[in-house]
Amino acid sequence: RRALRRILPFEADSETVFALEKLCASPRGAMALPGGLRAERAGEHLYLLHGEQNRPEPVPIAIPGITRLQSLCEINAELCEPVPSRGDPCCQVLSLDALSGAVLRTRRNGDRIRPLGMAGSKLLSDYMIDRKLDRPLRDSAPLVAVKENILWAVGLGISEDAKAVNGAKAVRLTCRALS
Repeated sequence: RRALRRILPFEADSETVFALEKLCASPRGAMALPGGLRAERAGEHLYLLHGEQNRPEPVPIAIPGITRLQSLCEINAELCEPVPSRGDPCCQVLSLDALSGAVLRTRRNGDRIRPLGMAGSKLLSDYMIDRKLDRPLRDSAPLVAVKENILWAVGLGISEDAKAVNGAKAVRLTCRALS
C-alpha cells in the first residue's frame, strides 16, 4: 500500500489504495483514477495511464535525419550497408526503397504487417498479441508505415516487405523513447 501511494501522482485516499491493491491481485482489469488517470492491470504489470489521449499525427520519415513523434519517441535514420542489425530491438536496418513515403505514427484500425519470413500478412493487433505486447502499450507503440502497411513495429519486428537485401541501398533506423 505504501508503494502504491508513492507512485500515484496525487494524494490517494484509503478506498482508492484498497481498490488498486485488489486490481494488482487480479490477472487483468482497469479502474478510473482522479485527475483523468486510469490504472490497468495486464500481464505482470500495473499501468498508470492518462485517460483518452489524442493520437499523434503521422510524421514523414527524414532520410537521413531525425524524425520526432510528439513526446513519444524519435527515430534517427542514416544510410548504411544492407547488413541486419542484431541485439537491439530499437534499431533495425530496412530497405531504402521500402521506406519511400514512410511515416512514423501509432496504430490505426486495419493496419497489417507481413512478418519477416511469412508469405502472407496479418492484422497488426494480432501480431502485437502474438509478440506478447501488453494491451495498454499497443496504442503508443511507434510504427514505421506506408499507408496501412507496417514496415517496422518498433521493439517487435520488421516486415518482410522492408528487409534489406544485398546489393540494395539500406537505412539504419534507431528509435529512442522521449518520455
